[in-house]
Amino acid sequence: MPSPSSTSIPSSLPALSSHARGPLLIAALMLAGAAPALAGPLDPPGGAVAPTYKTLGQIEPRTIISPSTTPGDGDSVCKITQPGSYYLTGDLTGESGKHGIEIEASHVTIDFNGFQLKGVPGSLAGIDGNGTGPGSPTSAAYITLKHGVITGWGANGVTANNAGAWIIEEMKFAGNTGTGISVNSGTVFTRCYFYQNSLDGCQTSNHVEFYYCFASQNSGHGYSAGSNSTFQNCEAGSNGGSGFVVPLGGRVINSTASGNAAVGVIVGDGGSVDNCKVDVNLQGGILVGKGGNVSRCAVDGNGTATTHHGIQARLYGAATVTTATIADCIVTGNAGSGIASQGGTIRGCMAEGNGNFGISMGDRGVISQCTAKGNTAAGIFGGQSVAILDCSSGANGTHGIQVNDDCLVRGNTCDSNGTDVANGAGIYIADQFFPLVNSDNRIEENNVSDNDIGIWVADTGNIVIRNSATSNATNYTIVAGNTKGTIIAAAGADITTGNSFANFEY
Repeated sequence: MPSPSSTSIPSSLPALSSHARGPLLIAALMLAGAAPALAGPLDPPGGAVAPTYKTLGQIEPRTIISPSTTPGDGDSVCKITQPGSYYLTGDLTGESGKHGIEIEASHVTIDFNGFQLKGVPGSLAGIDGNGTGPGSPTSAAYITLKHGVITGWGANGVTANNAGAWIIEEMKFAGNTGTGISVNSGTVFTRCYFYQNSLDGCQTSNHVEFYYCFASQNSGHGYSAGSNSTFQNCEAGSNGGSGFVVPLGGRVINSTASGNAAVGVIVGDGGSVDNCKVDVNLQGGILVGKGGNVSRCAVDGNGTATTHHGIQARLYGAATVTTATIADCIVTGNAGSGIASQGGTIRGCMAEGNGNFGISMGDRGVISQCTAKGNTAAGIFGGQSVAILDCSSGANGTHGIQVNDDCLVRGNTCDSNGTDVANGAGIYIADQFFPLVNSDNRIEENNVSDNDIGIWVADTGNIVIRNSATSNATNYTIVAGNTKGTIIAAAGADITTGNSFANFEY
């Protein structure tokens, strides 16, 4: 008889093929693996039961800011003396003669959680990061402020002009008696709002960056930043001073300056303004320093208080006009000239309906591929050694193009100028008072039409060649003492002359 632990297979059953044995073997192995395992001891360890979860302080160690958790001193409601992360659980109100929060440690983060730091009459700064309190060892660096409002303080919203490298995110600085925030170099602002502060919305030192910020109705400048600071996707509107001010270098990109009582945008030497909208600022649109660049900007209706210009290349803090590159801008309806520079390059711009020249360059530069229309004075003016190339200038109050000395005027189209004077010319060289002379200009390959005078050269020592004129009241007025190609009347006729320097009227 077989033992209970063995299994016999009757000899009468047929032998299993290898294909049939495979599934049976797998099933047997699965049944063997399903056998119950031996359990461990069921008795719990001795002692009291302890929690196994972590506290909020262990997960995110932060300290509440309050007079009890961060007590202040004689000049502060609260004081932070250790690095770390801090936060508000409600609005914090100041006291007369005190700062709201004194920060006397570096590497501090304050999360306002949407609450307000509220000043009262006679209070000091909302936040003091300069280390000015009793026994303060140093100013506070590497500070982060986020998600809150600092308002109504008797001095600045934040005073940290001795402290730098701050990060300011989604903060509002509003209605403070001083500046919204004053902070040092290396700070970055993101999505911040500066509103109705009694001085500037924001004052900074050098190398500060602003992204998606807004400054409005501050009594001073919207932004007064240090050298080589950057603004991107920002706005400055209706401030009592200028919108954006950077005294040296600086970049303003994809931004708007509108309705400010002074200048819309000021950048210093080597600064740049790109793809900005600048309109209705009372003392001018854009000022750019020596060697600066303005490109792709729309500049409209500026300078109404002082007859200033739409775009001007000018030294910071001085009346000295300088050189710059100005390209692909639309400059309309400004009280002064549309664009004014001493030299440099003005390319691909449109100047229309401005109260003086459309485009004016004083000395040694190039104006090319520009359009000037309906300006009160000449559409394009070149002082000395200016090349005016491939431009269109029409329907301006005086002349299409006017130059003084040593200029090249080539390949331009000038029509219907002189709308505000009796004798407006397509191209004009004025008679200079003795002993000076407007001379050494080359007027070449231009087409002038429908002006009072097509080409008018009233002084001596110039050359006029290869031009064409039609439908002007007088096509050419060129005084003696100039060199000119023969003027050939060719209306309706084939031109057969061999004189390659001839001027034509048709």
